[in-house]
Amino acid sequence: MTKKRFINACPNCGSTNYHKESDISWMTGNPEIYVCNDCGYSANLFPEVEEKGLKIFKSKVKKKEIRHTKQKSIKVDSIIVLILAVIALLFLGAIYFVIIVGGYFTIKHLFFKDN
Repeated sequence: MTKKRFINACPNCGSTNYHKESDISWMTGNPEIYVCNDCGYSANLFPEVEEKGLKIFKSKVKKKEIRHTKQKSIKVDSIIVLILAVIALLFLGAIYFVIIVGGYFTIKHLFFKDN
């Protein structure tokens, strides 16, 4: 018994010529984005097609027998999460600075009064 081989194919044109766009998915937990090199279609997932049935899949895609829906881009969500994380770090840094510097001057004023 031979093991079936599956290939990811573009749901828009049927091509197997694609690349994974670099993303900060490891940081945000969002899935990777696949981009077709032939038609430019991008999605979070390209369907897996059995290698033997690839020609049939391509013909069905060209005849519009297989429909796909455009998915919302994850890039925007990733950028928003990154911006919010930076803002949160800046806010926490400001609070830390006020506590440390403010505390230093309060202690200095209480215990080390200048004559």
